[in-house]
Amino acid sequence: MGIENLLERAAVYVKGKYLRVRVKIVRDREEALEIAQALREKGFNPVIERVGSRYYYVMLARMEDVVRVVDRYIGLERLSRRAREVYESRYRDLSLKGLKYKLTLVIEDPCKRAALFYILGALVGDGNEVSTYRVKLAVKDREFADKFEKKVREIGLHAYRPRGGRPDSRGVYEVLVNSVHLCRLFRQILETPAMLLSVDPRSFWAFIEGLYEADGSLRLIRGKRTEKEYFEIRIRQVSHKELLYVLAERLRSLGINARVGKYRGEYARVLRIKGKESVYRFFQSINPVIKNPKTGKLSYKQYKSCLLRGIDPAVISKKWKERWEEYASEFNI
Repeated sequence: MGIENLLERAAVYVKGKYLRVRVKIVRDREEALEIAQALREKGFNPVIERVGSRYYYVMLARMEDVVRVVDRYIGLERLSRRAREVYESRYRDLSLKGLKYKLTLVIEDPCKRAALFYILGALVGDGNEVSTYRVKLAVKDREFADKFEKKVREIGLHAYRPRGGRPDSRGVYEVLVNSVHLCRLFRQILETPAMLLSVDPRSFWAFIEGLYEADGSLRLIRGKRTEKEYFEIRIRQVSHKELLYVLAERLRSLGINARVGKYRGEYARVLRIKGKESVYRFFQSINPVIKNPKTGKLSYKQYKSCLLRGIDPAVISKKWKERWEEYASEFNI
């Protein structure tokens, strides 16, 4: 029987956390060596295992070999349910080979995927890659840091809070996360922001929520023809300007009036959302812990700005909630 036929009839089974391909069981050692040599000529890296005193197993264990056999000779549909699960989680993307904590299963789970995209949005705004395996969020709002930590734990990663979760001398709360895969996803979303055009709506809004809490702002501005004040949402980016154009395109596809303009010349870009219906739909899709008109919760920066201008933050908070109630009433909610 030719080597191609042997590979088509090979058995794929789960051993521990990985897959093995049993190409042939023979009694004669010389026959096992011949099969192994034929596999090497095909570019495989076989091993021979002696089982008991009578049999020799010709095996393939390298991840690249397993993928090649499954994709070219056997087919994923012929694997057992358990073998398919292992293949999807560990073998589908070999660029993740060697990572201890992979987020493949997180990406496949709708709930956990949304938490992951929230984390990525927050990192784009107020995070940075400390090393190839560590990212850090640094913010002045404890509620934001606490929420970020909770989301990290939801996807099965560990979040470390320096100083026991207390702020540093500048009043900054830090959250550190060690994950090579998370670092890679963080870089990927910065390098190819267009991927946000095709993610599912739940994950997209989770990303927006994280980014808004980090880089967004909310203000009441007076209309040109009326004394009435209206909400305006802004999200500003200095380093990743192209990202805002992608977000604006996706938001417009969801019926939200979003436009990107210059901020201080070429220094930055700012995404603006205006119009009562657009603002209303925006905050119906996310629930930020800060800068939220539904709760009246200001950010630390907004709170300090009010004090510097001699304005009581509680007054602004009250105005936000009252105006939001008017928005909600207008849309019959």
